[in-house]
Amino acid sequence: MELRTALLLGATGLVGGHCLDRLLADDRYGRVTTLTRRPLPRAENADSRLDARVVDFELLADQWDVAVNDVYCCLGANMTAAESRTSFRRVDHDYTVEAARLAHESGARRLALVSAVGANPGSRISLTRVKGETERDVEALGYECVEIFRPAMLVGVRPQRRRGPRTTT
Repeated sequence: MELRTALLLGATGLVGGHCLDRLLADDRYGRVTTLTRRPLPRAENADSRLDARVVDFELLADQWDVAVNDVYCCLGANMTAAESRTSFRRVDHDYTVEAARLAHESGARRLALVSAVGANPGSRISLTRVKGETERDVEALGYECVEIFRPAMLVGVRPQRRRGPRTTT
């Protein structure tokens, strides 16, 4: 059996961290590459299959040298961290679609995307509109399989504080 390769975007976040754990526990993957904006805390003591890379998403095409089978996109920001709607859109839409495009051009055939409940490109609510536009634009790239996950509120321990309900799980 030939081992698959995975690309994970957003590994430093709540969902991405859990996804990374699952990918490294899956013996079908011979390599898991992460692209992050800041260092991955556990990369020093990680599984030998982990290829943790810090990239500048503004220059992603110039830095691209990733060949993978499957893409897992958990990349995202919240309005507090993003500081503006423009920054939020840049991360949640532009970086996501660009990475998905580059991965597809490099041979990726399957993509899983974490979106949001109510995602709709026609929404008047900024978050759900951007998530809907991202879904639409990723689906148009020509992947053989696109899976979209639309969770409601994400509950868990986060490295950064956010506005909204507090959780301790």
